[in-house]
Amino acid sequence: MKKFIIVIFLLITVVGCSNNQQTESKNPNQSRMVTMILGVKDESALTQRQFTFKLSNNSSFTPQIKLGNHFPEKNTYSFFFLLDYKQISVVYNGQSKNVIDIVTEPDSEVNFDINVQNIPSGRHDFIVVAVRKPDVHLNENKIVPPEQTFIARRATIIVGDDTPPNHLYSNIETLKSELPKNMEFITENKNPSDLKDALSLINTKTNKELWLNFISKNKDQKYALVTMIDNRQIDIFDQSFCKSNSEGLISLPIKDTFPTDNKQHELIIMIIESPFERYENEKGEFLSKVPWAVNFVNKITIQ
Repeated sequence: MKKFIIVIFLLITVVGCSNNQQTESKNPNQSRMVTMILGVKDESALTQRQFTFKLSNNSSFTPQIKLGNHFPEKNTYSFFFLLDYKQISVVYNGQSKNVIDIVTEPDSEVNFDINVQNIPSGRHDFIVVAVRKPDVHLNENKIVPPEQTFIARRATIIVGDDTPPNHLYSNIETLKSELPKNMEFITENKNPSDLKDALSLINTKTNKELWLNFISKNKDQKYALVTMIDNRQIDIFDQSFCKSNSEGLISLPIKDTFPTDNKQHELIIMIIESPFERYENEKGEFLSKVPWAVNFVNKITIQ
């Protein structure tokens, strides 16, 4: 059976690159394609695309997770798991885990099984997130694109009847902006006009206002917001589910709930499109017009 995988391609120059990639080569002109691959596979899949999984009531979800580390060096990855946009524990090697840490060899792939238990009846969103080099912190305000650090695999789980949950969405008034449509970032000001304002280092002692910024491409587009400090979910927004009133820039204030232990931590923010919408219908047809991305803010270190 074909395995559906998400592949992020990063074309980098191995020496002299400006994207914080820590690789070396004796040939300064050598370039290579490096990739992260993340896949989810289970026999309960509706189609070979592995987007939708159908379970009977009172059964567990036991998928195989596939990670491809196609980098020229070893990498450590932290995995965490979301069910309906809340972090959950899974059973891994007979133990309940909120986070799974795996070290990969260069240019290698690993497969491991998990068990998700006690899923209620109805429709659910399930997301696997892998964070590359989770313990590496930034020491300067230098933008590291999210695709060099994060990768996610989203799926729909249907237990029994296909009943989507009801959620209240905060209506957000968008702002006119000329910023790129595929950039999510944090600033110290609302409605930024330049990507140069984007932060990658946040000093918790300054007590400055912080804003999450991203472009809504559609009117009435719904989003779910998920935030992690290192590998623990926290709440930094007044409303985790929001809806745009039109196309344009969304600027959301961030609550100051960061650690104050004078240590460095990684802040991970995800903006997920169309919560609880299916990407395949009951016939297995691909619903390509449904926005379904899991987007990340660039790598952020707080201190």
